[in-house]
Amino acid sequence: MDRRSLLGAIATASVAGLAGCGKLTEGDGATDTDSPIETETETETETETETETPEPDPEIVEAVIEVMEERSEDFRVDTDIDDAPEAFRATLKDDGSYTENGRAFVSRLERIEESLSLEIAFGLSVSVLPFDEISEEDLTVVDRWLNSPKEFQELAFMAGPSTGAFDGLVGGLIDSTGDGIRDGLYIGVLPAGVRLITEPTPKVAERVEDLRDDGYTEQSLEYLGEVVRCRQYQEDEYGEWHQAERMGLLSDATESGEITDEELWGIRNDSDNRLINAQAEEFGSDPEETDTSGDGFDDHLLWLLQEEFDYDVHPTEPNVFVEVASVEGVDPLTESERQTLVDFFREEAPEEPIHLHLWEGANDVEPFDDGDEFGRVAADTAERDTLGHHFMLLTDREYEMENVEEDELSGYNTRSISWVDGSLSKGSERVSVAVHELGHSLGISSSSFDGVDSETYSAQEYDSVMNYNQDDITFNEGEPFDDWERIREVTYGHIDLDLSGLERAWEEGST
Repeated sequence: MDRRSLLGAIATASVAGLAGCGKLTEGDGATDTDSPIETETETETETETETETPEPDPEIVEAVIEVMEERSEDFRVDTDIDDAPEAFRATLKDDGSYTENGRAFVSRLERIEESLSLEIAFGLSVSVLPFDEISEEDLTVVDRWLNSPKEFQELAFMAGPSTGAFDGLVGGLIDSTGDGIRDGLYIGVLPAGVRLITEPTPKVAERVEDLRDDGYTEQSLEYLGEVVRCRQYQEDEYGEWHQAERMGLLSDATESGEITDEELWGIRNDSDNRLINAQAEEFGSDPEETDTSGDGFDDHLLWLLQEEFDYDVHPTEPNVFVEVASVEGVDPLTESERQTLVDFFREEAPEEPIHLHLWEGANDVEPFDDGDEFGRVAADTAERDTLGHHFMLLTDREYEMENVEEDELSGYNTRSISWVDGSLSKGSERVSVAVHELGHSLGISSSSFDGVDSETYSAQEYDSVMNYNQDDITFNEGEPFDDWERIREVTYGHIDLDLSGLERAWEEGST
């Protein structure tokens, strides 16, 4: 019978809904119909000579079999197991007598019943039903688990549930994946994560081999639980498995046969992002924070922007990413203009710098006549719009906009996209309009304060480039409206950003 047939042998083998496997039991023999007919006396004599009294079952075996009989209805009838108790005896005996390894297994069951419970001894017994016999390796595994922490034993020795929660892992001594790791070890170290284990995991098996010794320490088991958790990310170039490899927390860590506190801490993930602690520490973010910089980007996405796009990101301070494109015939931002923008946000922002990252996009965008076409043009032009970037286009003219009262505009913003009249004088004039539109992208709007996009306040009252009375490159701090505080409150306009491309890049390893 193949392994998958065996895995379906039992439905609900324990009070916790735990179960095991069935096995094909062989009969004791059949009558030889080709033999000569014996006389009645000869037949009786021969029968008396050949028949031996089966060796009595030890008390623990009787107790386990009693549980099996009580739960006979829990055993599926569409398998090759007709008699689970006899299948169990057949695993332990040969020709009616207990084998040496069978006796040794019985002694282990007695220890498990005494130190844990009959229920758990029953669970382990169920897991050996598919076995033809108990091997030396089986006994070694049981001994190793008996020398491990009790909490691990309680999970490892039990057969897995048939409800599908573990997707085929049966538990106990079964090796469902064929990688040399018994199901019980997987379930014992990470019961919540084994549902994802359906194929052999040789790299995990190597770590188990390095650490098993005579038993597993609590530290080793916790480490193996993290290894099993990380294994689901083996196909992700940036995932936690490859982070652990990069940080020397897999083969290098288990070489000595012991796991240090630092190695265990390093492979854990103590946050809600996707960086293991050691990778977060190397990156410079806080391993216990999801978004250390407070800019709306989870730390692993900031790290990705650094690794994949070569941005000089700041893991503990806010980052803003802007793609700047230009219409054909319009000069892109000059180096001086770029530096002015970067310096303004880094040096003028109170409390902590804002790190502005400008990426030069297309510089040959086809000119358009109607300002209301901008949304379409931006959608067709932006290359990093799904990578957490704001978008700004330098146009070749001013435009009228249907929903704006002003006749001619030198800039316009809607959510995370803006255009700026690139025909304005290079330097402070273009930069002033760019800062104004970026202010909108970062969350400053007329709905948040009536001095924005109006002449209601003088430049002295509301000292902000968001005020039509102020052309200087500045944001107001304090009364009547604090631009910087507003930007922080709305997390740098992050709510309007599309991160789907970043998430895809994380999963696929590149863009």
